[in-house]
Amino acid sequence: MFNRGISDEKFLTALRDWKEWDKIAADKELFFAMRENSVHVYYQGCRIFNISYDHRLLLKTHYKYLINPYMNDPYISWSGEGNSIKKRVDEIFIESLDTNLLKKAASYYAGAEKQGVHEILKSNNNIIDVEIALSIPAEKEQEREDEIKASTEAHADRIDFVALQKSDGTARIVFFEAKRFKNPELKAEKGDARVISQLKRYETFIANEKHQHEIKTSYRRVCQNLLTLAPRRCDAFVKKVAENDEIKLAVDPKVRLVVFDYSADEKKGKFWKDHEKKLIEKLGETGLLMKGKPKGFVNGISKYRLETPS
Repeated sequence: MFNRGISDEKFLTALRDWKEWDKIAADKELFFAMRENSVHVYYQGCRIFNISYDHRLLLKTHYKYLINPYMNDPYISWSGEGNSIKKRVDEIFIESLDTNLLKKAASYYAGAEKQGVHEILKSNNNIIDVEIALSIPAEKEQEREDEIKASTEAHADRIDFVALQKSDGTARIVFFEAKRFKNPELKAEKGDARVISQLKRYETFIANEKHQHEIKTSYRRVCQNLLTLAPRRCDAFVKKVAENDEIKLAVDPKVRLVVFDYSADEKKGKFWKDHEKKLIEKLGETGLLMKGKPKGFVNGISKYRLETPS
């Protein structure tokens, strides 16, 4: 089942009334994933905390993001008993919600690929969801994301982001998988690159009629959540979809592959051209999106031209 977006009005009201929310919503370095019963807050691909509701707002953070990145001395001198450690606890851990400290702590765990995706997210206001698991219940999604020893399938079923695109008056939901140019999953000497089977699994899930209905229902609700909770960051078309139920939604059956972080010489090289040709044969000209630097990567995402949905 695919279920996204918050339906609980009490939860939404509590978030709007929370004194910290306006600051969080205004921080363009943070991205929100609206789940069924929670809001996941991401920075550079790291879920620095999530917010749920049970008569009051509850925050949950992995302990590694709570280690103060500015502690004076990372080493603890102790005799083998716990008192010396306890005395340092207040200095070692972040004691209250400080998104700047959480972001700094998380930055040490963000890989180059997720940092690049972060730049792409910042460049496109029509992105409505991030870090989407397509095969597990939304309430369990990333329950143990920082400790997961995932199978290939579990990794493959997490897609990077979703954007809303306008196509002849229809709101088209488009899924994107992003890879650094150096990612070995883009290349194969024989047969298809591993990314092809990954995208095919995504597309099989998306093609399911029941899933398509769930995806459309979910992302209309997500648009409404975003307008309610972060109206200043809402793309104009996202706002229209949130306010007008008559605008039809369609799920694009093809997942776009986004490739970034390469030099002009690398892209022109014979080694890459052979792999690029194979990718285009499988994905089509519009299925492969490329830009050397992730910053300002808008082509095919927020700057697009699509055919009329069938």
